[in-house]
Amino acid sequence: MAQVRNVLIAIDAMIDPKKPYLLLERLTQADVTAVVAERLARARGIDTGGQTPNLRALTSRLAEQRFFHVTEP
Repeated sequence: MAQVRNVLIAIDAMIDPKKPYLLLERLTQADVTAVVAERLARARGIDTGGQTPNLRALTSRLAEQRFFHVTEP
């Protein structure tokens, strides 16, 4: 769990809160993976809102998009 937390913290530091996506100006696999990883981390008890606020905000914004709603299990 410590490794997962540390990776998410490293990703959080890379996120520019002013940009709509993680790396490019469009949705990429990195964004999809970030959403899935953040959700799994929360499910495992990691406080992503407190420890990785940029990641949590990014994934929250992305999760509101239609392309995530139509693929939700």
